[in-house]
Amino acid sequence: MRKKINKAVAFSLNFPSYLKIKAMRKHLNLFAAVIFIAFSAFLCESNNPSEILLDADCFDSSKIKHDAACIALYNPVCGCDNKTYGNSCEAINSGILKFTSGECK
Repeated sequence: MRKKINKAVAFSLNFPSYLKIKAMRKHLNLFAAVIFIAFSAFLCESNNPSEILLDADCFDSSKIKHDAACIALYNPVCGCDNKTYGNSCEAINSGILKFTSGECK
């Protein structure tokens, strides 16, 4: 035969367990948020091949001119960084020291 238990008493007996579960869920959510933010920070890094460190005889950052104007003539050149530039003026103003005529392959 089952004992009749007062529902209020049963709830009060389980209440500490409920609080522990609620606290664990809160901590788990916080932990998940921290992990998400930590991994998201690494997504900002670019693995663009054009950002590979180039030799000093290929690229000179002091030669970069963002405000220089080049003619709008498409005469492609392939820079030593293996990137195609619209013309030699664009390559030179990007700091590229060596380039060949034609698109990169």
